[in-house]
Amino acid sequence: AQNLEELHNTSKLVESTLRVDEDYGHIPGTGGNKGTLLKPGAITIAAAFNCHAEPHVDVNTADPAIGKYGFVNYEVHVDLVSNLSGNVMARGFGACNSYEVKYRWRNASPVCPTCGKENIRRSNQGDGYYCWKKTDGCGATFALGDQGIETQAIGKTENQDPLDLANTLLKMAIKRAEVDAAMRLPGVARFFTQDLDDMATAST
Repeated sequence: AQNLEELHNTSKLVESTLRVDEDYGHIPGTGGNKGTLLKPGAITIAAAFNCHAEPHVDVNTADPAIGKYGFVNYEVHVDLVSNLSGNVMARGFGACNSYEVKYRWRNASPVCPTCGKENIRRSNQGDGYYCWKKTDGCGATFALGDQGIETQAIGKTENQDPLDLANTLLKMAIKRAEVDAAMRLPGVARFFTQDLDDMATAST
């Protein structure tokens, strides 16, 4: 009877409180009727169960000696703790690292040797390059064949500063764990599937 009541309460929460494209979303072509739970929805669900989130970092790796440019990895768990009893109502797990496609690679453009901005354009006459002032460049010009321009790696290149992403990666790992924990509360998994971010990552 208690499980049925919890399921009924969760159903009412989903129908009356959670908002599509803000608290949960749908990915076309993935099949099924379940929404994908987002972090705002996970926070709302935890609040409805009168819980608060307590994140714990289990693995913390930020090593400049790993790989070509370094490697960052976080593995965390988040406890949803009852505000009334102090008991852990659900525990979720999440991880994020700098070798994930969207963090490891970037689409590089030529950098201006004068001002350091990715703002180099090829002259319409084809006789050189310039740093375009209209897009906040410095206006410097460079001759065709300038090695400072033409030897630069452009297009899909590996991120040379993965350690700069440490804070972003930690926040993402915690977010994934928090969503996972909300999914483990009674009845929630009947209405939602995995996090939208993870679904999008898995499809790349």
